[in-house]
Amino acid sequence: MGLLVAELLDIRGKLGFGSEISVLGYVIDPESMEVKDSFGWEVSEDVKRAILGILERYSRAEDIGVSGRLVNFRGLLGGSACYGVFYKEVIQPIVRVFGSSPRKLVEAGRRLGCRELSYGDASIELKPLPRVPLVYSVWRGDEELPPSANVLFDSTVTHYLPIEDIEALCEISTWRLCRLASTL
Repeated sequence: MGLLVAELLDIRGKLGFGSEISVLGYVIDPESMEVKDSFGWEVSEDVKRAILGILERYSRAEDIGVSGRLVNFRGLLGGSACYGVFYKEVIQPIVRVFGSSPRKLVEAGRRLGCRELSYGDASIELKPLPRVPLVYSVWRGDEELPPSANVLFDSTVTHYLPIEDIEALCEISTWRLCRLASTL
């Protein structure tokens, strides 16, 4: 635990972070290892562990910035092998919650500081970590096609995190967006 505290203390001011460490509205105190929710919701132990583990690995990366080139999950190293879980835990909930009303994605995203993009019927750029932008896009279904969704990544994402952490970060991001949508 001591090494993790040191890494989290060291991440402030690096890799795009300022003096505060915040991930998706979860504020992390690196000295106490406390994770607080800026919306006032309870933070589960699983989410705390996942966020702290992701931050630990992110803190070890060299800052190479972002490329601006977007790739899908299958285009990431190891993404094809993990795609079934990614689809079930990330894509399906987005389709279920936002497929019939894509604008809710933008409204929920704004509460996390997202910027609106122009892909699909609605899209946002969410930055759960400063060098890990996620692009969520939703297409409304019609009489010929069901609703669909996608998440795109900057091509540098696997430099900052392994595929398992990318998938976990997307699960947490999706859960946050869906929970925020339920409050709209």
